[in-house]
Amino acid sequence: MVPPPAGADQGGDRRGGHQDRLRGARTPAGDSPAPPVKRSRKFVTDGREQTQKPDSPQTGAHSVYGPFRERWKSLGWEKSYLGYPISEVGNLVGQDGVFGQDFQGGRILYNENDGTVNDYKR
Repeated sequence: MVPPPAGADQGGDRRGGHQDRLRGARTPAGDSPAPPVKRSRKFVTDGREQTQKPDSPQTGAHSVYGPFRERWKSLGWEKSYLGYPISEVGNLVGQDGVFGQDFQGGRILYNENDGTVNDYKR
């Protein structure tokens, strides 16, 4: 196995002590510490597209790629109304060429027949 090049992202947090300070942050109500949130910046390239695998303590890690990734990015990633992904991309039953991915606050649909990408709130 070939080691990654020096400075390559290996999934670690490179923000120094910021993450440590955030672990003890309080929620607005001051009830309990906010859970740490990690957005993985690991990109897998197969020559055509990149895959991002965001991770949150509440939803786990799910791949976001292609038109789903582009739409999520344009909306503001996990800060958008969609939040984090809660499923992998899947073909919608009974709809050939229509794929969907569910997020905490909605869904992104991609129709490969006409190239449209739409997002919907829950």
